[in-house]
Amino acid sequence: MSQGWSDIAQHATIDPDGYIWSGRDLLTPPASATGFNDPDSDGVHPFMFEMIGNFDAGKEKLEGAQLATATGLCFAIMQLWRRGSDMVKFHREFTTLKTCPGSGIDKNEFVAEVEKHGIKVSAPSSVRVVVNGNPVTDFIEKDGRIYVQLKALEDALGGDLRWDVDTKTASLNI
Repeated sequence: MSQGWSDIAQHATIDPDGYIWSGRDLLTPPASATGFNDPDSDGVHPFMFEMIGNFDAGKEKLEGAQLATATGLCFAIMQLWRRGSDMVKFHREFTTLKTCPGSGIDKNEFVAEVEKHGIKVSAPSSVRVVVNGNPVTDFIEKDGRIYVQLKALEDALGGDLRWDVDTKTASLNI
C-alpha cells in the first residue's frame, strides 16, 4: 500500500482470457483518478476496472473474450447502478499522464459494443420511489409506469415474502 490506499485501486481486473479478478470492494470508491473517485459524501462513486495488456496503438488489440467481458461488465454495472452509457469514462479522460485503457481503443466503438449487450440504458431517473418513508431504488420505469420488485417492497415494508414452488405464487405478507 505504498500509495496510501486502503486496497488495490480498481474493483476488478479482466485478463486476456476474459476472466474477472476481484479487487476493491464494490461499495468502496476506487483509487483510480485523483479528484474523480468520489468527490462528495453521497456514496455514489465510479466503478473502475483494468484490463491486462498494452492496448496502445500498434501494440495488443482488445478483442475476443477479454473485449466481451469488458463490455459485458460495463453493461452489467450500468444496469445495476442505473447509469447510462454516457457515464462510461476512460482513465485517460481525467489525466494527460495516461492513455488508459490504451490509445488503440476507440471510446465510441467501445461504448457501441457495451450497448450491444442489451437495451440502451438511459440516464438515471428523476423519479423517486418511497414506501412507508423508505426509499426504494430497485424499480423500472416503462411506458409511463413504475414497476417495483416484490423483494424491494418486502425490504421497505418489513414484510414476509414467500414463494410457493408448486403453485408458482409469490405472497407478500405485511
